[in-house]
Amino acid sequence: MPWRSITLPNGSSIPQIAFGSAPRRSEGAQVKSVDNLTHAIRSGFRHIDTAQQYGNEDFVGAAIQASGLPRHELWITTKWSDGNKSPEESCRVSLSKLGLDYIDLYIVHHEWTCQGDFAGSWRRMEDLAEKGLVRNIGLSAFGLEKTREILQHCRIKPAVNMILFHPNVLKDTLPLLACMKQHGIALGAYSVCKPLWQDSQSSLLPALEDIAGRYQATADQILLSWARAKDAIIFTSSTSNERMQGYMQAGDVILDDEDVRRIDRAGQNIRI
Repeated sequence: MPWRSITLPNGSSIPQIAFGSAPRRSEGAQVKSVDNLTHAIRSGFRHIDTAQQYGNEDFVGAAIQASGLPRHELWITTKWSDGNKSPEESCRVSLSKLGLDYIDLYIVHHEWTCQGDFAGSWRRMEDLAEKGLVRNIGLSAFGLEKTREILQHCRIKPAVNMILFHPNVLKDTLPLLACMKQHGIALGAYSVCKPLWQDSQSSLLPALEDIAGRYQATADQILLSWARAKDAIIFTSSTSNERMQGYMQAGDVILDDEDVRRIDRAGQNIRI
């Protein structure tokens, strides 16, 4: 089964797996970034994620142009990162760098981007949606308290909240997830595969290895499939062409309910 799309509250259909671009600081950075993104698109990614803070939206724009794909076949997410500039000023610069007429999902990058003015910042994000500069607006790394504050003042609810999400943080995330589900905010999940490179003495890694063997998959594919089972929009990244292809192939790995629960328990260091 290939990766599917998730329907957002306004009816937009967002691809469930995204390729996250990242800053490249080495010599030849622009060529490497464009080539990396171009390969991601060729591997099947149709959702590309960037941000004002990354300083690479022009690279993303070049990769979009190089792809030759019609605009409607690509979903572009970027983020308002600089709280010293208004969302509209930042958005218009991003549109210019990306070479686009609209952004599919525009996100407040951090709680601190709002500089304490959450109601006012969100109102200005809503203005962007109402002007047609962006199709959807959302949050990144917003905790329960500030998510509730946005919800108290909003005319348009956040479509997505991108948060750190993997089995080792699942338990701590449950109150926020419940709030998001109640208000129809989609879960955007980043660093899903972090446990694989994080020094951990938990029971998660042995469980992943066992499950991966039974599904003839890799451990990172199992984690992506676990996040898929949680209805997450998954934000990945890699400079490896082979790993990109593996991420796309993870769409064919469908965990049964018991394996999902086993990963949940192992992430909480409950030995089974």
